[in-house]
Amino acid sequence: MSRVARAVALTALTLCCASATVGCGVIDRPVSGTRVAQDVYVPLSENAFAMAVVDSSTRFDTYRAEMTSDDMSMDIRIRFEDDGEFSFRSTVDEAGDVVTMLGLDGEVYVRDKGQRTFFQFPDELAAQMLADIEMGQPLTMARDFASGMESLEYGGAFNVDYGKAHQYDVTMSDEFLAEQLRIEPEQVPNVVYRMWLDDTHLLHRITTWVETYRVDFRISEWGEPVEVEAPPKHLVKPLPMPTDAT
Repeated sequence: MSRVARAVALTALTLCCASATVGCGVIDRPVSGTRVAQDVYVPLSENAFAMAVVDSSTRFDTYRAEMTSDDMSMDIRIRFEDDGEFSFRSTVDEAGDVVTMLGLDGEVYVRDKGQRTFFQFPDELAAQMLADIEMGQPLTMARDFASGMESLEYGGAFNVDYGKAHQYDVTMSDEFLAEQLRIEPEQVPNVVYRMWLDDTHLLHRITTWVETYRVDFRISEWGEPVEVEAPPKHLVKPLPMPTDAT
């Protein structure tokens, strides 16, 4: 898979929730889901969609996001603070290479599976990673992507493993995706994101295909407690950084 394809697929994780279609493939309905009769739910318009998602989500200051793809998985829990900062703890598994990451108070720590020692990121690298994580959160992107939306199509209501969900297909402009990914518009493949929201417009899932690369993203445990603590100082070392050859 190309670098651009991976970047587009991972960007899809930040947009909302559910299953997706792209130019190279289609998912007709959510996994293990069945269509249900429509009730009094009023589908969101293109103009209202992004802010409805944001307004619903900001009722909570914590959530859990689980991502799986063809070659890696991630489980992250995030807590937003009153001052706008956030903390997180996550586990990333890439082909059996498992690492744990912690982020709080502007610091980031990482530890390999089976190890006791955490490595602390240097300040500049930690700041960049925290900025990337914040930019990649569904709420941040939902605020931003309204201006890049080309079309929105409501696909009906489905029963899925977490209850009833409403299906939306969102097409983003090449110009928007190119700006987000810092690439040229002609490098962006045709992408449609299929998303599911509950009756209150709360995010739950995304699945997207880019070229042959699939990514699933679930958001759950809204408002559940998330505890993040810095590791003991005696178990922390500076992250080794490569040095320039002389």
